Amino acid sequence: MTTVQATAHANPVFNIFELGVQADKAAAYDELSKATVSQSIASEPGTLAMYSVKNAENPELAYMIEVYADDAAYQKHLASPQYKAFIEQSPDVLTAHKERIELTPVYLGDKAAPIRLDENTIANFGHVTVNGKDAKAYRQIVLTEMVASVKNEPGVLAIYAGTMKSRPETWYFFEIYKSAEAVAQHREAPHFKSYLEDAKGMLADRAFSKVTPITLMNQGKLNFIAKEHHMCFIDIKIAEETMKQADGQQLLAGHRQWFSKYVEQGNFLLLGPYKDIPFAGLIIAQAESREALDAILKEDAFYPDKAAYEIHEFSANKIHPQITDFISK
Repeated sequence: MTTVQATAHANPVFNIFELGVQADKAAAYDELSKATVSQSIASEPGTLAMYSVKNAENPELAYMIEVYADDAAYQKHLASPQYKAFIEQSPDVLTAHKERIELTPVYLGDKAAPIRLDENTIANFGHVTVNGKDAKAYRQIVLTEMVASVKNEPGVLAIYAGTMKSRPETWYFFEIYKSAEAVAQHREAPHFKSYLEDAKGMLADRAFSKVTPITLMNQGKLNFIAKEHHMCFIDIKIAEETMKQADGQQLLAGHRQWFSKYVEQGNFLLLGPYKDIPFAGLIIAQAESREALDAILKEDAFYPDKAAYEIHEFSANKIHPQITDFISK
């Protein structure tokens, strides 16, 4: 199976859009979404999956589930004729309700053969909220279950899971099964029963909606597993005597180049100097492991004895979506 692995160059985009459909425009929306999905999958190799479904109990509430190879593929889709046609025609069929649920993908898996909707296909859609103290354990438990389900169960055609970027404790799931029989077999699978047992008490809430598929299409052969990243708070204090030395400014220039390098690579997420402590500041960083972070620190011009480094790992359970508004504040 060809796979999309979690590397520095593999950053898939996973979106869910919740859309309001005008009461008398259900059929028109169905045709519009079918055209958009089929044309996108046929003409955009970077559009890995696109699924249009409706809430079974409220057909005026629709969902579009989208997976792109990376942001460049997503931008290509936004510039495509079929997307522009969808935007142009949507005011005639949709209400003002439109919500984008932007997700950080954790697992994106489907079979080698592309999915095409038939009368037996079942789709499930839902979300859970994980207790903060259980975030790391739950991730491993549910990831083990999802990988085993797609790999070992012929009737499990796809599972996609991600956490909300604005609320990482909230997970969204979209699952596709070959039939109702496949769903029943999945619920009896040992790995699914282990998941239910191991995850007991970890969820603050859960909600799954029965959805009616309108059209389901993908490229197939997707197997993305996000690497687990360690979030760290780094406090750096440069020795004042270092800055008084002849090479102090040269070291500081190297220190700033180190900042820039790892901001660009995505390891340093936020950094800046303290306003009340000279020659000191903080970095909020992420890395695949503590060993990887230590290797990054060793590249700093002040390492190891010209600055003091205090490191604390933490879990980012909540992130305000407007955090970028505070740059340079």
